[in-house]
Amino acid sequence: MSENKSHLNMIGGALSLTVSAIIVKIIGLIYKVPLSYILSDEGMGYFNSAYTVYTFFYIISTAGIPKSISILTSKAESEGDSLRVEAIYKTAFKMFFIFAMIIAASLFILSEPISILIGNRGAYLTLITIAPSIMFVAAAGVLRGYFNGKLILVPIAISELISGISKLFLGLALAMLGYRLNLKFELISALSILGLTFGSFFGFIYLWIYMKIKLPSNKTRQKNIFNRLEIKKTILKIAIPLTVTSAIASLGGIIDLATIMNRLKHS
Repeated sequence: MSENKSHLNMIGGALSLTVSAIIVKIIGLIYKVPLSYILSDEGMGYFNSAYTVYTFFYIISTAGIPKSISILTSKAESEGDSLRVEAIYKTAFKMFFIFAMIIAASLFILSEPISILIGNRGAYLTLITIAPSIMFVAAAGVLRGYFNGKLILVPIAISELISGISKLFLGLALAMLGYRLNLKFELISALSILGLTFGSFFGFIYLWIYMKIKLPSNKTRQKNIFNRLEIKKTILKIAIPLTVTSAIASLGGIIDLATIMNRLKHS
């Protein structure tokens, strides 16, 4: 009976993920159409340039996180090792959140030099605005991997919906506000992408609250430092190849962007 219930929960969770993915795609399309009208070609140039650069930094911070944590959590769950499951989550969360903070700070500080390098200096305000979201998507990635490893899929789907809906409504509302205030397109682009930053924050907060309420922490302390080091090494062995592969493809997009922008600038 319990196996049937678990099987049904897994099917329901997988279905919810599929539905949420479709809805998020639709939200993305709805978001882009009015946004392109508000920003015009100039503003969309800033927006798309910043987003292309952001994608590279995003991938570096998050590409291998959910997969690696999901694999380790699933293995520990199958062995009934609840202490190790919790150790995986806590170790991964600290490790990746600190790393994501460094990446976010680097993008924030280097936003203007990077914008000049790609030939679109006006995009730096948009990069500054979107940089903090890297911390939240990395933290959410750890939680998604953790929930996925425990086959708790519905919260992941809800989190993605929260992020997508926040991006749509907040992003467009802020873009329209900037447009009505007759701000420069650099500022309107930065305001519009702020919806994505808030969306990533709200999505992470939902997962974090869900975990705290539904999955209370095991009070037993695990002090074996060698287990922690082993977890870190195993996570990195899985995450690094995935990250490098994805980052190379994204870096190609930045190179293409820089080439096109600089040619247009000097034509």
